[in-house]
Amino acid sequence: MFEVPVKGVDGGEVGTVSVSKAQLGGCVRHQLLKDAVVAYEAHDRVGTASVKTRAMVVGSTKKIYRQKGTGRARHGSRKVNLFRGGGVTHGPIPRNYGGVLPKRQRRIATASALFSKFRDSEVRVVDRLAFSQPKTARLEEILGAVGVEDETVLIVLPDTDDVETSRNVYLSARNMPGVAVLRAQDVNARDLLVSRLTVLSSESLKHLTERVGQKTADAEEAE
Repeated sequence: MFEVPVKGVDGGEVGTVSVSKAQLGGCVRHQLLKDAVVAYEAHDRVGTASVKTRAMVVGSTKKIYRQKGTGRARHGSRKVNLFRGGGVTHGPIPRNYGGVLPKRQRRIATASALFSKFRDSEVRVVDRLAFSQPKTARLEEILGAVGVEDETVLIVLPDTDDVETSRNVYLSARNMPGVAVLRAQDVNARDLLVSRLTVLSSESLKHLTERVGQKTADAEEAE
């Protein structure tokens, strides 16, 4: 069982939260995490690189010189890849690089990434993270109070927060380098791994573990 202290916005400890290791899979699945990250990175590739083949090059089809007697190779078109301005052989064409990962594997990979964060003490839990208006300086103070210094950090918001509250947190963090903000329902394994620390509220931690955790009767860890 992972025991993580819950801190207030002033940095004082207000309680603890327990997360079952078995609920998060009980171990770090390194190969699955690699597959998930590769799939997400591949999905982000644009894949619009394109060149023209000789069939696409616009130009005359007139034979460039006579077939025999010149001492040169036999050519009938300037659109071949051997000439400047001709087509490209085996060049890139528009394609989709997106990796396909089954939904169950994506869920397990996210749980495994979260497990690794708890194991390495890279999770900070705050009691509540909300702003009545965007305030970057205040967010910097809160992050510093809970132990976030110059590391990259992912802030996970509860799914139940209203749009205005989530927007204020996002706007407060928008111009802070290395800080990302996501709702619990949108977090994946790559999001957790690319940031050094993860900051969650008590509610967003509950939502995230319920979404990615094992939903079996044996989720209770055997110590």
